[in-house]
Amino acid sequence: MDRQQKSRSWGTIVALFVLVAFRDASFQMIAAIAISSFIVGLIVIGSAKRSSGRAASCYYDEFHGMFVAALPIWFFDLRGNLQFLAIFMAFLLFTVCDEQKPWPINKTEKRFARSAFGIMVNNTVAGGMSAVLLGVFIAAFGRA
Repeated sequence: MDRQQKSRSWGTIVALFVLVAFRDASFQMIAAIAISSFIVGLIVIGSAKRSSGRAASCYYDEFHGMFVAALPIWFFDLRGNLQFLAIFMAFLLFTVCDEQKPWPINKTEKRFARSAFGIMVNNTVAGGMSAVLLGVFIAAFGRA
């Protein structure tokens, strides 16, 4: 595992723990964190690109993608053990989507290259794809 993969892993793991800590938050709060983390990511990654000449993704992009992936958990208002299971599923789905980069994730990565916006959009699409898969799963099986 190279250094960039390690930083990506840390961003997703940090988001996983923050999501567990915010388990009693409202859907609006989780959505606000997802939106604000996109804006913070643009600023942080953009500054890193300006200072070092390359776009270092840090962990903000992964943090953001995890929050996007987890939105259906709060949308469907899952609680208790089902919520913990769904958070872990969001983690797995986002990790797979982000690492494997299926369509349309690979298209956004190629289209926007390695700019700050491109890095954030890439993880937004990976999180969105994960959220759709998780939402379908919750709608089908999670509302007992």
